[in-house]
Amino acid sequence: MLTVAVLFRNMGRMTPDCVQILADSMRTLYLDRTQAEVIFVDDASDPGQEVTPMLMQLRQAFPVLVRILRFKTRQHYTRGLAHVLSAAKGHVLFVSHDMLVPRAYIRGVLEVAAMDDAFGIVRGVSTYVDVFPQHMVEPPGGVGNVNQLNSFADFVAQRWGLACVEDEFLTGDSMLIKRSVIEKIGVFDSKFFGYYGDIDYGLRAQRAGFKLVCAKGAWLFHQGAGFYQNESQRTGKPYEQIHAARMKVVEAAYQVFREKWSSASPIPADYRGTAEMQFAKLRAAAGGPGGYEAPLGAVAADVGEWL
Repeated sequence: MLTVAVLFRNMGRMTPDCVQILADSMRTLYLDRTQAEVIFVDDASDPGQEVTPMLMQLRQAFPVLVRILRFKTRQHYTRGLAHVLSAAKGHVLFVSHDMLVPRAYIRGVLEVAAMDDAFGIVRGVSTYVDVFPQHMVEPPGGVGNVNQLNSFADFVAQRWGLACVEDEFLTGDSMLIKRSVIEKIGVFDSKFFGYYGDIDYGLRAQRAGFKLVCAKGAWLFHQGAGFYQNESQRTGKPYEQIHAARMKVVEAAYQVFREKWSSASPIPADYRGTAEMQFAKLRAAAGGPGGYEAPLGAVAADVGEWL
């Protein structure tokens, strides 16, 4: 069973295309209700954005069951995914609303994941990848329509096949989390708000014996920082101002990570990116943090609702 999860926060310009192309890809792969489901998460979008009504209308295009989780208070990336992992029935493929997901991407990450039981979390390549520039692949002529999107994804799949490389840590802009990982280490740590929940989850997976890999033949289009660019366009605020507010959230999440993991290895007092993180020592430390995070219970009525 595959659960495809998409997290939305307000209506970006790519949102309808993201949903429609995902539906087309799942139909093309002949996925039905016995093989897959979709979970859409509306992360407390601002009034007037009409994200949930749009999702309710477009879910009719899918060949599988579509569940919608609408939060009334913002949960951000980490807590949103913790709820998804708690509710999912199988492997979880997470993508964001500024991504266009070709059929070859879904097929590629699933095929690489099936190659080895130790491949616990599988990502692909895309036009934008935070921190991992070696996983960035830009179509020479751009992508102007769905046919071009699928054609380039098919080309990448044919060129690289099932080739994959192991990553040192996890950045979760898009990823397939296998059911075996969820059963062994549970869900994302909901103490994180937004950032560093993915790095924490990747370390826990590695300490449990799983590998983080990139499927080089699985490609999707990713705008990158789509929510923040949309906020700048929608509100008129300078992008630099929005980015500065974002970095305050990053710093707060980093301090939660530092408090949790510093017993395993020294961690700089202030956020300096990932270059100075000693991931090998964090993975190898005896004892220390990690372990199992139990699935979250039912969503409280004042937090959100399933539709």
